[in-house]
Amino acid sequence: MEPYYFYLFLFLNLLPLIAFKFFPTVDGPAHLYNSKLIVELLKNVHSPLHAYFDFNANINPNWTGHFLLAIFLSFVPVFMAEKLVLLFYLIGLPVSIRYLFKTAQLKNSFLLYMIFPFTYSFLFYYGFYNFNIGVVLFFICLGLWMKYDGQYTFKKWLLLSCLILLMCLSHLFVFSLFVLTVFIRDASQGFNMMEQGWRNIRYKFSSLILGVLIMLNYLFLHSKVGDKAMFLPFYELIQLIIDISPAKGIHYGKAAIYTPWILYAFSLLFLYPLIVSMYAYIRYKKKMKVNHFWLFTLMTIALLIFILPDSKGAEIGFMSARLIYFFFLFLCIYLATQTYPVWIKIVVFLVVNYVNFAFIKLHYLAEKKSSSLANEISALSNYIEPHSIILPITFSDYFINAHLSNYLGANKPLIILENYEASMGHFPLRWKSDFLSDFKFGKKTCNEKYLIWFPAKETASHDVDYLLLISDEEFAIDRDCSQAMQDEINENYQMIFTNKEGSLKLYKKRFVSATILKNV
Repeated sequence: MEPYYFYLFLFLNLLPLIAFKFFPTVDGPAHLYNSKLIVELLKNVHSPLHAYFDFNANINPNWTGHFLLAIFLSFVPVFMAEKLVLLFYLIGLPVSIRYLFKTAQLKNSFLLYMIFPFTYSFLFYYGFYNFNIGVVLFFICLGLWMKYDGQYTFKKWLLLSCLILLMCLSHLFVFSLFVLTVFIRDASQGFNMMEQGWRNIRYKFSSLILGVLIMLNYLFLHSKVGDKAMFLPFYELIQLIIDISPAKGIHYGKAAIYTPWILYAFSLLFLYPLIVSMYAYIRYKKKMKVNHFWLFTLMTIALLIFILPDSKGAEIGFMSARLIYFFFLFLCIYLATQTYPVWIKIVVFLVVNYVNFAFIKLHYLAEKKSSSLANEISALSNYIEPHSIILPITFSDYFINAHLSNYLGANKPLIILENYEASMGHFPLRWKSDFLSDFKFGKKTCNEKYLIWFPAKETASHDVDYLLLISDEEFAIDRDCSQAMQDEINENYQMIFTNKEGSLKLYKKRFVSATILKNV
């Protein structure tokens, strides 16, 4: 019955995603908006958007999510395209690790349910689509790497090579960790690798060549000598591990009620075979049986958590969070190599199911509010003429709201100045360098952190046609500044929409924009 329960629970784990129209994450709306721009730019060579955006000339390993979204947006509604990408991860992660369990002949299937608390992770809520896609491909490729060992054919090699290349184009960190993992795995095989012959070795490592070349090219183009590496303190890293931080998602306070149970389960699963083995060695001189590959990989990832920086410049960030996330996934796999009595399996299974159901409820309640706001923002595009310039202003410290304004451009071709992706070098689109003005509100009475946009030339002259104000009473910041900015807005713009709560306000410039006249 276990496989049936697994897929039933897999479906239940999707409820927070499929229950609502949109599933807002931090970067998700920006990925969706830029993918919509890609579709518009490719389909319409005469689109006014060509005056504002260029395609990135360099191939960067951070694009898979955008092109998947662009494909989906060609034949399904916007909210469905977002769901399909998120479903790929939420279904793909548990299923790919289950496939790895089968390939590696790991029998402790109850440990698969330890994976589910990490599906709605902090990295998932941050909207790291490309990273999440890369993680799924990581475990699929690792399973195939082990399955094809010594049995390579050209078709098998081609399939593995394509998936590894796709992983590299999804996220460079994931690909780098994969290369390290398979190196540890084959090094632990030792002479067994040599006995399989050079043909097998050539097949395996030639499947990595394209990815390695892309990685080296990216590092050569983007590495900067002056970039400062930022390290998290040792005690903070330890605390993140003890707190099971990847499982908390965005519910730091509420999730803290349940994450200790995950810690207790991991501690029991890790200590029990260790204590039994020590007793067996002392009493009978019987050595502990260890799967060196999984143990060495787990130890290597643990070591990297404390050696590598958390960030370096603008290109590398959240390294510690990513490594801790992988540490717990590999911990589940390593523990599955151990032997446990039935009572431990039952206790852990009950505990982890209790935690999983509690987390599903937390995710559901959190998305209920965010999805409603995202739906309202998306619908606001009906009040806006195509190809207008919109400046969003967000009066909120709630990090999920950071790029919610990008849902405006998911249904209609618009120029949203808060498009941070186009100002960076590792996404498919980038701003053209000569169209934006150094827009300010009158006397510039407020902190510029409210004006999240990326002007390129102060000499350029373009009107901002619409202002979108997003506020959140629970997370509101700097009310005096908010009022001062409101006074500046009222002088030049007219409000044309507000929702019941007053958390969304859309303003249109009082005078007809030159941009709109030109488009008409």
